[in-house]
Amino acid sequence: MCNGVWSGPKDQRPILCVHGWQDNGNSFKTLIPHLPENYSYLAIDLPGHGLSSHIYKGLFYRIMEYISVLRRIQHFYNWPKISLIGHSYGSAMSFLFSSLFPKDVDFFIAIDLLKPTSWNSSKDFKNASKDIEKMLKNDVLSNTKSPVYDRTELIERYVKGSHKSLTRKSAEILLERGSREVDEGLYRYTRDVKLKTLLKPYFSQNELLNLSKRIECSVLFIKAEQSPFFESKENVESVMEVLQKNAKLFEYHVLPGTHHLHINTPEIVAPVINSFLIKSGINIESFKLLQNDVVEND
Repeated sequence: MCNGVWSGPKDQRPILCVHGWQDNGNSFKTLIPHLPENYSYLAIDLPGHGLSSHIYKGLFYRIMEYISVLRRIQHFYNWPKISLIGHSYGSAMSFLFSSLFPKDVDFFIAIDLLKPTSWNSSKDFKNASKDIEKMLKNDVLSNTKSPVYDRTELIERYVKGSHKSLTRKSAEILLERGSREVDEGLYRYTRDVKLKTLLKPYFSQNELLNLSKRIECSVLFIKAEQSPFFESKENVESVMEVLQKNAKLFEYHVLPGTHHLHINTPEIVAPVINSFLIKSGINIESFKLLQNDVVEND
């Protein structure tokens, strides 16, 4: 089961908000109130994250399976188009989805990561073998009870795990969906322990360049000033050059902040998104759903 929070009118197609690795749908909780009120927003918890279900023992979380989750959501609600806001790993998913289903995406907004990082064969093959061993170890651990922490330690560990990209306040917001109280004053993370290890997607730079040529929709890339590119800057810039030529609209903005700038300082990020939504020329009427597809209020 994939859980999430729908904000705004239920009679129109929402913008699908896709969080990063080990985060959850509350990644967009502070940003959405700063975005246009005439849009709806669906911030999901990806499987294994937040309040969503964990996958079975022996199976692992990979990006192509997550892309199928986005496609399943689109089919479930019978959306003719899909609009995406992704952060980090969620941005990489949005990039791939937009290249695999170019006719179905009207825009995607990438926050601090534009695409999956390119596969470096000499370095990444060594890392992959280690990661597989870690994944198998974590799979065994998934059968055991995860540790519990008091509230202070829970928050401190979350901030530290983000490499101090998150403020304490932002960590508390993510932990609303990312933890549960199991005893008085003691908490446990809700995410699957198997998420401790990320198996990097196997895409070479040339493959990603070819995928970027398939993207037709409008694209906004927001980069955090205090965050690295996670690979060579040249790799990212070469993809941006392709998008500049092929996408309906492409914008690139560097804003002050850390990797989680959208939740820490939404007042800085939102104006850039709002301006992009206007420039993209998307008619809000195109988001209206047919009566049979309207989501009923709970």
